[in-house]
Amino acid sequence: MFRQLNKLEPHDREILEALGATLLKTGDLKDAEEAEQIFANLLGSYAWRNFYHGHGIANAALGKLDDALLDLTKAIELGYGQVDRKMLDTNEHPHLKRLEAERSDALKELKSRISSA
Repeated sequence: MFRQLNKLEPHDREILEALGATLLKTGDLKDAEEAEQIFANLLGSYAWRNFYHGHGIANAALGKLDDALLDLTKAIELGYGQVDRKMLDTNEHPHLKRLEAERSDALKELKSRISSA
């Protein structure tokens, strides 16, 4: 559905964000790569907290854990944790499980920043 809408409105940020989020939910690595590109392009034109979150999830899926942490930190700094308290929940975002396994202290720190805000 979002691909069809994207063909009609190729520069619509909301459609692109929804397409990227949908691609991340498939669990497929190729879809994660496409989502990472979508969010990278969105961030190139507009630095919005949702785009940082999506880019961070995509980077986590691709094993770019340092980049994922930077993006997720920026999303929190821009207030995304106030909008979505589950932004770092591994049940909601399974791609974060690798980040949790390999960088658990950093992920705990980010979660504490959301809780204290």
